[in-house]
Amino acid sequence: MTPQERAVHYEALYQKYQDQINQLQMIVDQHEEFLPIFKELSDYYSSQVYFDDLDASNSGKIDPNIPQGIYSEDQLYNLFFQHHQVAIQILDLASEMLKQ
Repeated sequence: MTPQERAVHYEALYQKYQDQINQLQMIVDQHEEFLPIFKELSDYYSSQVYFDDLDASNSGKIDPNIPQGIYSEDQLYNLFFQHHQVAIQILDLASEMLKQ
């Protein structure tokens, strides 16, 4: 590769990575704002209030026109599992980034 070809090649790599790291920074910043929402959902899911509301949903005491997916067997659990898996993936990625 000539110096000119390397300049073109590495400039393109730089731009590609710079764009990606900017997007990653934006996502991390946005997610930090959503952590309190996750905590609120988690606290609710493990509370007696949740189980009382689940009973109300199952007995038809909540208007059926209101979305009630949070009372399905797996919806919140699956979200918590995905949250955990993504957190592990982020830790692995951070470790690899720091090793470079």
